Amino acid sequence: MTKILTFVFGFSFVILFVLSQCVEPNHVGRSDFRKKDDQYLPGDVLTIELAELPASAQKLEMVLIPSGEFSMGSALENRNRSDNEWPLHKVSISQPFFLARFETTQAQWQAVMGKPNHSKYKGENNPVNKVSWIECQWFMNRLNKMTGRDFRLPSEAEWEYACRAGGELCDCLNQAVLSDSCYKILQERIWWAGDNSDNKLKAVGLKQPNGWGLYDMHGNVSEWCLDRYREPSEREGVIDPVITGPKFLLLNIFVEHVFRNGSYQEPLQRCRCAFRRYEQAFDYHYTLGFRILLPAKTEK
Repeated sequence: MTKILTFVFGFSFVILFVLSQCVEPNHVGRSDFRKKDDQYLPGDVLTIELAELPASAQKLEMVLIPSGEFSMGSALENRNRSDNEWPLHKVSISQPFFLARFETTQAQWQAVMGKPNHSKYKGENNPVNKVSWIECQWFMNRLNKMTGRDFRLPSEAEWEYACRAGGELCDCLNQAVLSDSCYKILQERIWWAGDNSDNKLKAVGLKQPNGWGLYDMHGNVSEWCLDRYREPSEREGVIDPVITGPKFLLLNIFVEHVFRNGSYQEPLQRCRCAFRRYEQAFDYHYTLGFRILLPAKTEK
């Protein structure tokens, strides 16, 4: 009975809103032209001004992430891995991109959408939670109309690349037995079940950022990605991989999409860089939020 009621509620909710906002999902391929190539540097921050954002609220800041290559997924012998994770393989990210410094906050949501979302733990600088993949698309479409830009969700490859940031945190999370130095690093950077006594999500940016200046890439809330879910399989030497759903938003309602990162109430194993799960696009829960991406294409 619970599953039937959830289905009916979710279906009715999505149909009503999607019919009033029948737009295409924000897919890979669009670019943003703002600077010449010699002006872009990794770590540059682009601030997006939102007229209705309170002065006390965290600004919408985007950090430039450089292009590059990395090892995506996890080794099969890793005792912390789950069956949903990609086997370890090389991935190239061919273009730089801007990624939000923080998870999308409730104040940012209200400034764009004109009303609060149904987050469980309220707070203007708390990350949005209880948000579906479909609702993320509505937010970005509204933001794109306001700013004239082309925001979207990150692909899971872009998300994992930015999460790893070429640093030591992911290596620490893969240890079967944590060293003292690694445990100290984890305490400085992650809200997880073992370091969150009140078992609630926290305002963004209270822990230390990763090597590229991104906050809460581990813990706090899980984050939606652009990709439709696919069972992991062997692949090698891929460039900008992304598995998109149907072109029209309405057709994505029952499609399973990927989300990354563990949340504030989960163990460290689920906060690892390679950890991945999925939900249907209309579904949501109170540990699930998102952050946004803006493609950065240089003009010569």
